[in-house]
Amino acid sequence: RLGRRGLAIGLAFAGTGIGILILAPVVERTIQATDWRTAYLLLAGLALVLGLPAVLLLLRDRPADLGLLPDGLEHRSPTHPRVNPIAAVGEGQPVVDDDAPVWTLRRALTSANFWLLMASGTLSLFTLRMVTVHQVSHMVDSGISRGLAASILGSTGLITALAFIFFGTLSDRIGRSRSFYIGALAQGVAL
Repeated sequence: RLGRRGLAIGLAFAGTGIGILILAPVVERTIQATDWRTAYLLLAGLALVLGLPAVLLLLRDRPADLGLLPDGLEHRSPTHPRVNPIAAVGEGQPVVDDDAPVWTLRRALTSANFWLLMASGTLSLFTLRMVTVHQVSHMVDSGISRGLAASILGSTGLITALAFIFFGTLSDRIGRSRSFYIGALAQGVAL
């Protein structure tokens, strides 16, 4: 078992979908009442007032900072083998691999897999954002009111949140690579 790291990341990233759900209509109303500059300042203010304190108060680098052990471990001892969260899926206890590589920044920067993931993520987000950034304008050009168009865009946030949770859970069950390939295929089909 890979633990529940995928679910945890999925839940964390689901916040972006909830943000779209809530903020897209709010930003549109702000633009209608004032202008786009004020809407951007509002978003920056929200990030500063809500986001920064949340990060400073809640973000921790290691479970030990909160008196916790990594997911699935019940005790710690000098002889306990290291848990490899990237190893293949197995049943029962977390996957243990004493020979698993220790990932450092230097090792990642010299890894072809790291750079392929970075390139695919960048290109994927680039193509996705090229479509979503123009959705509201396209709907308005098609005769839909700006408020309804923003609400429709916001509703995609709910789908995004649910998808993050689903794929996070899926990655815990079938492995990170397989769930990544399925997600990439789904995004390609959608575009």
